[in-house]
Amino acid sequence: MANPHKGELTFEADGKTYTLQYSHDALVELEEQLDRGIFSIIREIERCSSNLELVRLGMVRAIFWAGLHEHHPDLDIKAAGELMTKAGGLLKVLSLASEGLVRAFGAPETKGSRPPKRMENGIGTSSSSTTSVPDLPLTSSGN
Repeated sequence: MANPHKGELTFEADGKTYTLQYSHDALVELEEQLDRGIFSIIREIERCSSNLELVRLGMVRAIFWAGLHEHHPDLDIKAAGELMTKAGGLLKVLSLASEGLVRAFGAPETKGSRPPKRMENGIGTSSSSTTSVPDLPLTSSGN
């Protein structure tokens, strides 16, 4: 079962349950695979979601593979590509990866159940604070 507080997301494919998680290590693997920074990758995903003609299958496969790597290290990038079809195809995988990346940058909205520890300088928040997924700087600068 996926733990949304860890940014996990599960899906079914070929009769099995898989877990996507974009941990820091997974994001580093993705950056290395695509030879780009994570925010550049996320901006491209955002552009692709509004114009499907920009979608590159290799990019989606790399993003999908990186998210699988944490819980399924035995799957190489080629196997991740084969799993894409079984998981529902390109658009389904792009949607899963996008949701997984959103979760990587913040836990789903939760209500605090315990007050955080106060630091020596008195900084802290109340126990009724609400956290949500932060807005990421994903808008294109027009470049």
